[in-house]
Amino acid sequence: MNIFGNSGIIILGISEWNFKFHLLRLPNLILNIFFFMSKVTFSTILATLILVLDVFFSKYTYEFSNNITKFLQNKFEYGQEQGTFEYFLLIFSTAGDAIVTNILAILLWFKATNKEQALKIFTMNALASSMGNLVKMIAAQPRPFYIDDQIKLDFCYTGYGDPSGHSLRPFVFYVLLLETIVCKKYKPDQKQLIDDNEFYKDNQSQLTQMQQSISCNMRFKMLYPNSPISFKQCQFFLGIFIFLIGIGRLYFGVHFLNQIILGWVLGIYLLYLYYYCGLEQLIHSLYIEAKRIKDEKTCTKIAKYINLGIMLSLLYLITLIICYFRHYSQQLLDEKEEWKKFIIRQDTCLHKGHYSYEKKFETSDVQYISIIFFPLYLFILYEQPPEQPNKSPLRFWLSRSNIIKLTLYFFCYLIQGQQRYILKLFEKGVPRLMVTLIFEHIYYINYALFLLILIPFIKAIGNDFISKFRKPTRTIQLEQFEIEL
Repeated sequence: MNIFGNSGIIILGISEWNFKFHLLRLPNLILNIFFFMSKVTFSTILATLILVLDVFFSKYTYEFSNNITKFLQNKFEYGQEQGTFEYFLLIFSTAGDAIVTNILAILLWFKATNKEQALKIFTMNALASSMGNLVKMIAAQPRPFYIDDQIKLDFCYTGYGDPSGHSLRPFVFYVLLLETIVCKKYKPDQKQLIDDNEFYKDNQSQLTQMQQSISCNMRFKMLYPNSPISFKQCQFFLGIFIFLIGIGRLYFGVHFLNQIILGWVLGIYLLYLYYYCGLEQLIHSLYIEAKRIKDEKTCTKIAKYINLGIMLSLLYLITLIICYFRHYSQQLLDEKEEWKKFIIRQDTCLHKGHYSYEKKFETSDVQYISIIFFPLYLFILYEQPPEQPNKSPLRFWLSRSNIIKLTLYFFCYLIQGQQRYILKLFEKGVPRLMVTLIFEHIYYINYALFLLILIPFIKAIGNDFISKFRKPTRTIQLEQFEIEL
């Protein structure tokens, strides 16, 4: 009894000590949570406040902004893309186009061995694009040439203008792309830092002390110890690049100055959440979870994917509600009719001599917000390839899962080709917007399959072809010579 009694006293003592220890840590834990929440809350409130001020007071800046646009267009021989200054800004404006950022993202995916970093870029790009189009529906602001027919256009952008998508989306995309390429985050591990840097080959303990949490600034110094410029200077040049993209949108008459500034503000807000409020760690945990789900049972996989889909669908539902009220708002309908009088004076905005806002504004914004589901499709379809070095690249790729996905890719591609016919088929029974949104999702599924299946397939064929016709090395030549001898 004494033994058990003493043991019980000891256990109670240890439990009491553990309780006191955790009790002492509780205030620090609460402070950490409060500090984290305060950062998110404060930045969100500040961004919302700037958005509210922009919505209610930006109309007083339209005349000032258009005067700047007209001054620049008259000063620098604007028209038909012939002036030197116009060509110069056209390069930067084009660099902000979605097609350009998509091509760069595809090239990065093709090159990257660390797919997690590429997935982070795709996810943040989707968040930036979705946020921009959601805010456009909320703000419902015109573009410069909707209210001033003296604004000249070389190309036409319709729909709402606030914020500028070319200020928001490229801001987020190019900041992440810079650190990914310059700091070589597209490579899988920190060991590559040693392999690429002769200076640190004999000093590996420095990397061990830092573990894996190496800042981009430190990585830059380690990768390029003799570089004449620093990472901060690279960021400064990138800032000038992003600034010129925004100024290009002002010069070409497709955005007011306040819309460009709001795009920058929202870009800063998203990057702040990414670097300082745990958004990067959240995407990392989703990536780890996506790899872990692959090993679970089918029912468990489906349940978890449905949960992720429901979370995104809540945002989608809010978007559709806003779209409904905006689309049938009589005040906005009247404003669109007034804008239309100016739009039809711009030849570049007419299609076969006609213009209809029915397919613009809220409809196009909802379609573009669908990109928020693209990272989900990437996480669902992504599979970490097993290491089988003995197989040829093509045989390594030809697994059952990949063949099923490739079949799905071509099936989605065929459906996309019949989009016009299917729209006519369901024109009377189903709202056109619903059918269009379904095709948007088919497009993003196809895009995800293109990155995950088709690009590796082409790469595997190329590697297999090269391996067959590669010239034998000196060792193989010596072995052949010995056999012949």
